[in-house]
Amino acid sequence: MKKIKLELFTSELLVLGIIVLLLNDFYLKYEFHNVITGKLSDFAGLFVFPFFVSIFLPKHSLRIYIVTALFFIFWKLEISNNFIAFISEVSNLAFYRTVDISDLIAISILPFSYKYFEKKQAESKKSYFMLNAIIGIFCFFTLLADSQPRLQINIKVKSDKIYKLPISKNALYNKWNKSVVGAPYTESHSFINFTFYINDYNTYATAITTIKEDSHKNTIIKLDSITDLTIRGRLFLGIKNSDIVNAQNLSKKQLELLFQQNCVNKLIKNTNEERSSYDVYPRY
Repeated sequence: MKKIKLELFTSELLVLGIIVLLLNDFYLKYEFHNVITGKLSDFAGLFVFPFFVSIFLPKHSLRIYIVTALFFIFWKLEISNNFIAFISEVSNLAFYRTVDISDLIAISILPFSYKYFEKKQAESKKSYFMLNAIIGIFCFFTLLADSQPRLQINIKVKSDKIYKLPISKNALYNKWNKSVVGAPYTESHSFINFTFYINDYNTYATAITTIKEDSHKNTIIKLDSITDLTIRGRLFLGIKNSDIVNAQNLSKKQLELLFQQNCVNKLIKNTNEERSSYDVYPRY
């Protein structure tokens, strides 16, 4: 039986793969959503995962790489839909993936990862237990966290709800401008988007509104529509399948009520002190 070499956790390319995986999944995918960021996690994940498992089962490293390739192919094909639905329901975690045959190109990284593992396995390297343990644990939680940290559901619920605030439009904007970073709100900003949090389902919703002022200096907020639900996953646990189902099933009436509770009522109560529950930004 081959000895487990914990010093492999400090292998340069393994550490680089972990950094790329985290950077892409938690930042690059959302800032630069394109073909490159879409494939980068597959390449990094396929390099890191079998390498990590092989550290503990070095005698079976080739089998681990083969099984990884076969499962990745299965995962990326439509035939896995029922399996994914089953494990999502049983675990209450949303396992999400886009069916795209071109993703299978990432399998090409496996031979390089395997050769690199064999090379590092054969090397003699001084072991630093604490450093190896820290990187090993970090690698483990990185692989757990590499699911779907947030999932966007495109909706467009039209509304004609109107709310009246006992404050002038100018006074309201002056209060907002004290805490808004960037260009200040002016009278020309008649279209405002609100982003508010739905605590029960760990979901953010966007409300598109029109803001005017009546003859009595009251601010009139007209809710035009609610769009784009963004469901956040818990770190290392991913997104709850029940959160997705419940967020998708929110009715027009429920969404309007949530907007009123999380935005309008708190604006009336105290515009400055309730900023943590919603965000606002102009729509041009």
